[in-house]
Amino acid sequence: MWLIPASTKLQTRDGRHRQNEKTPVIPNEYHFIFLSSGSQTTKRPFSLIHYLAIASCQQVNGSGAINLYYDREPDGPWWERAKPCLRPIQVEPPANILGRPITHPAHKSDVLRLQILIEKGGIYLDTDVISIRPFADLQGFNVVLGQEYGVGLCNAVILARAGATFLQEWLSTYRSFNPKEWNTHSVIVPQNLARKRPADVHILDHRKFFWPMYWANDFAAFTTRPGSEFSSQSYCVHLWASITWPYLAALTPATLCEGNSEFCSLVRPYVEQWL
Repeated sequence: MWLIPASTKLQTRDGRHRQNEKTPVIPNEYHFIFLSSGSQTTKRPFSLIHYLAIASCQQVNGSGAINLYYDREPDGPWWERAKPCLRPIQVEPPANILGRPITHPAHKSDVLRLQILIEKGGIYLDTDVISIRPFADLQGFNVVLGQEYGVGLCNAVILARAGATFLQEWLSTYRSFNPKEWNTHSVIVPQNLARKRPADVHILDHRKFFWPMYWANDFAAFTTRPGSEFSSQSYCVHLWASITWPYLAALTPATLCEGNSEFCSLVRPYVEQWL
């Protein structure tokens, strides 16, 4: 797949909401990325939680195309169930950006999602993001990001029009990329850019995309106990798989259907058929 090089400058407009357009600025196209780790012994399989991300996106957001970009095609039962919902696209993940090498799959994905959105526009979602409410009322902006509480602006959910100035500036900051830093360019840099270019990005508070956080007590309350209302204002919920994977990897349709937590109630409709 051809992607616009980082150095390419596209024609852009300002980031204000376009009120008089019949069609949204941000296209109704959804992008997921699933990259291998380079080792079959350590790579995470395409799991139930990845299926739930795809299935909920399709159900909640309607007829928009869903793309999943991969370097090696996933396999397994949940991939076979998700595959009819999406358009698989094989890519060569970036090995470097602006002269800086990229080795970790998470950092490759960080760069790849910006390249995809600059070229195509649309809505990027991590494969551990569960859609809850349609993004339609956000698609009139040029770029939309959500706050990761107390940290910055998280790149696990990005809505953007093609060629957005903000994304091009974000990608250009990878000239200073340091592979030893985990979230500098994925969370801290976009927050700093937003302070400099407030007209180019629409920012949502942490409850819209990224609540609850990965804090143990809150995550346990959301996933395993009754009575929580973390998602009452949310368009989607990010499950922080890099931290919570031991819990997510053990999920089964039965545990989700039998559970009485807020999380189980959100995803139960997508797994009842598999029991």
